[in-house]
Amino acid sequence: MIGLTSITFRKLTCEEIIRLAQESRAECIEWGGDVHVTDEKTAQEARRGCEQAGIQTRSYGSYYKIGSGQLDAFQKLCEITLALGAQIIRVWLGEQGSGETSPEALTGLVEEGMLLSGIAAEYGLTVASEFHRNTYNDTRETCLAYLKQCGMENLKTYWQPMYAGEDFENLRAVAGQTEVAHLFCWNQSGSRRYPLKKGEKEIGLFLRELRAQGYQGDLLLEFVKGDSIRRYRKDMLCLKRLWEEAAER
Repeated sequence: MIGLTSITFRKLTCEEIIRLAQESRAECIEWGGDVHVTDEKTAQEARRGCEQAGIQTRSYGSYYKIGSGQLDAFQKLCEITLALGAQIIRVWLGEQGSGETSPEALTGLVEEGMLLSGIAAEYGLTVASEFHRNTYNDTRETCLAYLKQCGMENLKTYWQPMYAGEDFENLRAVAGQTEVAHLFCWNQSGSRRYPLKKGEKEIGLFLRELRAQGYQGDLLLEFVKGDSIRRYRKDMLCLKRLWEEAAER
């Protein structure tokens, strides 16, 4: 499905985001746990709004960090995910890049990842870690090695471009383990955002690779230039077009 993350518009209400998604014919919304869906009540409200609008929710963007050891807090997040009607809970894999993570710290991440996956399994949920700088899940090698070390069927990954030179190689390697792909166009440092059209050649390559690998997960717009609703509408049209074109290659 093609949709958006609620954090694209942190200043909008849930109702406004649902209306915008409906107007742009987005198929799904990933609700963020920082502003819009913070407890079971807001999760239920967002779920009702989405159901009425014919919009689905597969993923809940939590900000839980594997390695924090807060298992009770994670269980609560699973309850929120369930109330939201989602099947995937997004987490962050540690607080350091893979190059700065010691073997001892990695052991802790693996142990906790297995524990969290076990808790999530009791709720019928999949745990997926953000593919992101300054986490252990920042390269294809560490991503796949971590999943293998944990050995849990309901432990997967996200993917997103980092514009650091190896995005396509990373995607090709981890696509088979990817539940959600976040898409946007910005510069290498992340300090400047661009219209999606500016990066359509590269994004088109990403989407063709996902098509080639039979990707069944969500494609979500995460950031737009200037947090502009007008830009979002154009970027959504661009993403849909590129996804359709990827099927024709």
